Amino acid sequence: MKFELDTENKTIKVKEDIKLSDLILELKGLLDKDFDNYTLIVDKKIERINIPPSYEPPNNPNVDPNDPYRIYC
Repeated sequence: MKFELDTENKTIKVKEDIKLSDLILELKGLLDKDFDNYTLIVDKKIERINIPPSYEPPNNPNVDPNDPYRIYC
């Protein structure tokens, strides 16, 4: 588990993927109750997730929009 602990700026910088429970146990051992005042900084940037546009079914011109079950031929 790699992380930097800055006691002056009260920051914790995580260098790699770690389990949250392991980090909390380690911080409780190092900082006792003072660790809840620290800011967690993650080195990795999360890439933006591109969500495709929603699908719109084609509009049938032979259907009355007020009564869609009545089809005109």
